[in-house]
Amino acid sequence: MNVLRVLGAATTLGVLLTTGQPAAAAASPRFVDATASAGLPVAPATSWGSSIADIDGDGWPDLLLNRHTQPPVMYTGGPAGFSELALPWPAPMDRHNCAWGEANGDGRPDLLCAQGAYGGTGEGQNELWLNLDTGFVEAAADFGLDRPLARGRTATWIDYDRDGDLDVFLGSAPREGYGDVMMRNDRGVFVEATVGIEGERDSESATWADWDGNGYPDLLITSPAGRAIAFANDAGVFTQTTIPALGTRHWYGASWGDFNGDGRPDLAVIDPRYVRILRNDGGGAFTTVRNTSVGLGRSVVWVDLNNDGRLDLYLVLSARGEDPGSVGDHRDLLLMATRRGTFDVVRPDELSGWDGNGDGASVLDFNHDLRMDVLVSNGRARWPGQPALLQNVFATKHAAAVRLRGPAWNPLGMGAMVELRTSNFTYRRQLNDGVAWNGQSDVSFVHLGLRGLTAGVARVNWPDGTLDCVAVAAETVVELQFGTSPCP
Repeated sequence: MNVLRVLGAATTLGVLLTTGQPAAAAASPRFVDATASAGLPVAPATSWGSSIADIDGDGWPDLLLNRHTQPPVMYTGGPAGFSELALPWPAPMDRHNCAWGEANGDGRPDLLCAQGAYGGTGEGQNELWLNLDTGFVEAAADFGLDRPLARGRTATWIDYDRDGDLDVFLGSAPREGYGDVMMRNDRGVFVEATVGIEGERDSESATWADWDGNGYPDLLITSPAGRAIAFANDAGVFTQTTIPALGTRHWYGASWGDFNGDGRPDLAVIDPRYVRILRNDGGGAFTTVRNTSVGLGRSVVWVDLNNDGRLDLYLVLSARGEDPGSVGDHRDLLLMATRRGTFDVVRPDELSGWDGNGDGASVLDFNHDLRMDVLVSNGRARWPGQPALLQNVFATKHAAAVRLRGPAWNPLGMGAMVELRTSNFTYRRQLNDGVAWNGQSDVSFVHLGLRGLTAGVARVNWPDGTLDCVAVAAETVVELQFGTSPCP
């Protein structure tokens, strides 16, 4: 696999990295547990998901293993696997969701973590870890993001007003006087903004996408304690709306992904009994295309597992309850996309057998073989479990990828629209912040399934309207810097 860096208009300056791609494996979906061999821990620990991004600009995915009530562990990735990066994590802690974004405009992704204030009986300051050239520094209070009395549950980076910098939605569990809030980023100064999403509710998870196509990111909040709440964004003002296809179920995890490549983000949701896939028909209308019974569903994440250009769905299933008990973890499942626009249930035997309680999942290509891998956390809340890095060894079709290098205030390219054009087919995908129920995928690594082809053209429409185009070839990653490769 080759990595090429694009620094000027359609200019390739050289090969930066070459690795051999493994031989094709079994035709049926299959993974290999690469946790230990890649340098990640296998000992059980509590978890609250994982967050993945290229934080040091070397092209390899780096990751945070978040841990509830225990210190997290951060790792940098590379050709030899992962190496631990020590940080002075404070203790005690009631840490919940963490996500990579950008706070200070230096182009280095920063990490924001929500804390829970110990069930509303104490304090738990949010953490903002600035990624400086001298190392990481915690600075939530300096940026006005600490909110120590809020029962923080989720932190989501979202440029809701489209001014070019990343704002923050902070979702919380109910505590009188401290509810959900949008923190507007005014070029490094965060200010509480009244935008229509304010309120005291149980916001366990939040994910966004421009699902109505008006150019502004909309917000979906999910929780085991109540039905999903959808907010449509009109020029920076949110209005609560209804997505009838969601029904009244208390959905846990939700994930946006354009499974049919029409440029409109589709939605998958899951609760302990069902997973539901909703096709986006435009204008805020959705149609249910799959409603499948599952056992103790927890979270979902979209990923093209077989390099056919169609997004598949990885389902994380869990155990009963959150405290250690006698009922074990259920086997994870796949919903594999078909040419007909439907999904087949696939149950690989290897997606089971881990200690703990299934929590969340993040998508990455940790070994740069252009087969997308999945990192599953299995230590939900108070039930210790081991993480599982699932190496994808069954994809046999060609693929390429584009590593986005966005502008300084949005280095991961959140909100960009990426289109792949080939001689036989075209598809589009809208990028968000990669967050879906206690997992954040490597959003700036745009994986492009080529099916049986060997080349195509990637067209990137950045959030400010800048267009870049670059040729992509099978088994090649192109690093694309914002504004350096204008479309003809």
